[in-house]
Amino acid sequence: MIGLRTSIDIAERVKLNYGYSVAEDVQSDEKIDLKTVGAEESEPVSREYIAKIIQARTEEIFEKVDQELRSVNKSGLLPAGVVFTGGGAKLGGIDDLAKDKLRLPASLGYPKNISSITDEANDLSFTTAIGLIKWGATLEETEPSELRFDFFSNSITRIKDLFKSLMP
Repeated sequence: MIGLRTSIDIAERVKLNYGYSVAEDVQSDEKIDLKTVGAEESEPVSREYIAKIIQARTEEIFEKVDQELRSVNKSGLLPAGVVFTGGGAKLGGIDDLAKDKLRLPASLGYPKNISSITDEANDLSFTTAIGLIKWGATLEETEPSELRFDFFSNSITRIKDLFKSLMP
């Protein structure tokens, strides 16, 4: 990661363990030793600095999302707002930042009506996978398989294109 001068793997661990989306909500005097996430050498880094990096990248993503919404005349006009699922939804403050930048209601989408042996299935990281499984199960009963594949394939392509546009 450029901002921390570390590998992508270490940066991901920093994000998961210490990340927050809104820099002003983080204590400026809190320091993180990157050795705690596997870095071989490091100087202490302020958690606020990490949050500033994360906030900047998250705002870039929201700008791209808003661009897409503007292209279909829906910027700021989704009554149900934005629902965050998956591992990225665990990033602290992401819903608050989205409310501010997208001018839409924002919430975290937890799996519903899931009975499991373990509580891990109720983790935000699994929401997307569980939702796709449940959605696929309902489609299995109602639609021909070719139609399902085309819709899913087109959706995946659009998501990939969005993320490719965010890469340097």
